[in-house]
Amino acid sequence: MIISGAKVNPFLIRQNAGRFFSVHLAAFVKALFIFKYNFMVKNMLKMVGTLMCLMICLSVSAQEKKQDVTKYAGSWTFSAPEAPYGYQDGTVVLEAAGEGKLAGIFIVDSYAYKAEFKETENGFAGSLDVDGYPTDIVLTLKDGKPEAVAYAGGMTINILLTAND
Repeated sequence: MIISGAKVNPFLIRQNAGRFFSVHLAAFVKALFIFKYNFMVKNMLKMVGTLMCLMICLSVSAQEKKQDVTKYAGSWTFSAPEAPYGYQDGTVVLEAAGEGKLAGIFIVDSYAYKAEFKETENGFAGSLDVDGYPTDIVLTLKDGKPEAVAYAGGMTINILLTAND
């Protein structure tokens, strides 16, 4: 506001204009910083929330699928047509032996071979020694019935299991 007849000092006008500019510039920078800070915080919270959801999904899907031991337990007659002569037919008895374990006894002719099976991703796996040859056996379920595959001496032998009544 200019008062008539008063002398106006141009230095004061420039000084006040500078003060006005610096005050408003500081307020603008502060508002910009707060906006940017809030924006960063919101984005950071979104990212942390997304990562937490991802971790929860991974932990739920990564939980181990427990095998139902009762579907494997029992007395079974086995036949392995691809096995060497004398080992093609017999009986196997499988029993639960603790959490995630099966104990098996394979009876071929008059010999008994003991095996301990541990739970795997798809079923159970175990090893036994058949007349000096290490033999790995994998038990799986197919259509609700157990199947077995033996790996011995470079051979892969399919084993058919039939329930004994």
